[in-house]
Amino acid sequence: MLTDKAAEMRDRMKDSAGSAMHGPPLPDDDFNGAPFMDVDNEVKKKYSREFRFVHAGELIKEIKPTEFVIEGVLEADALAALVGDPATYKSFLSLDWGLSVATGTPWNGHAVKQGAVFIIIGEGHSGYGKRIVAWQKSTGRYVRDAPFYISTAPVQMLDSRSAKIAGDAIDMLRDQHGKPAMVIFDTLARNFGPGDENSTKDMTRFVATLDHIIGNDTLRLLVHHSGHAEKQRGRGSSALKGALDAEYLLIRKDDIVTLKCLKMKDAETAVPMSFEPKIVMVGGDFQKPITSLYLEKIDGPATEAPKLSIQMNQALRLLDLMNRKSGISCLSDWMNICREEEVYTKHAFYNAANTMRDKRVVRISDGCVERY
Repeated sequence: MLTDKAAEMRDRMKDSAGSAMHGPPLPDDDFNGAPFMDVDNEVKKKYSREFRFVHAGELIKEIKPTEFVIEGVLEADALAALVGDPATYKSFLSLDWGLSVATGTPWNGHAVKQGAVFIIIGEGHSGYGKRIVAWQKSTGRYVRDAPFYISTAPVQMLDSRSAKIAGDAIDMLRDQHGKPAMVIFDTLARNFGPGDENSTKDMTRFVATLDHIIGNDTLRLLVHHSGHAEKQRGRGSSALKGALDAEYLLIRKDDIVTLKCLKMKDAETAVPMSFEPKIVMVGGDFQKPITSLYLEKIDGPATEAPKLSIQMNQALRLLDLMNRKSGISCLSDWMNICREEEVYTKHAFYNAANTMRDKRVVRISDGCVERY
């Protein structure tokens, strides 16, 4: 039997959990089975990420640049997805990212912010050791003392009891190593639980549970399969895409894989990069070698010029005329001249400008615009 204080605190926790998750509260059995020897400490630890307000003045006291876990590639404190078909080496790339962050190893020339990394894998546990050795041999760095931890089993995020167990394990590591720099789920499907990826309700609950057990002060990377028909997006409900801060796509052609950044919320999208899998001997002998793979960056194939509409090309010519003096122009001035020349209406102009920005034709920042 719970004490009156524990029962009251249980109800408060359930209400807080539902509010923080923006979804249904956790079931009663999550709390009936929990130890309440020290309720106040348990609440403080587990629900320190509750919903609250801060004054706008606090946000503008000190404007800071976007923080990255891997400079120019992976934003800190973001919800991100690495998407691709099977056999596009998604797990190898996410492992490369995680090991680079945990060991403080620059990733292909990009500085990293060293920190703890936890990876929750749903399959292939036996092969991870070989992949780590291949990474060590290829980079010359070692994970012996690095805060890099791998789960022994997947978590069923839509099962409240399984999610709570995973959350408790993450909190234990957080107590030892501080806030993790990165938590990786490989793959979303194997860690989804009893639900339907195509269901908006289930996908929304998945994202809410993710935020609830980890918080939004950590980079959460979801390794995910691409859609069956739409290869440029992740499989399942579009609710996931809407929730993402960043999205990356791996495309394989023959033995070359190309990484493209489809979305980055608070920074310019990363430049595409290409990789080739290199076979690395990790054990055995030359008679019976034990091997794994490491993704080695290569100079990618020349990218085709983005396809633009007639109006976009007209607008770019006007921008070039404006930029002849300074090389950079005011976005509103560009819009006005496009309206004067009857290339675009105001609304259509901003839609076109955003498209050209996404295609990396123009760079837009602080109300200014320039060509790449």
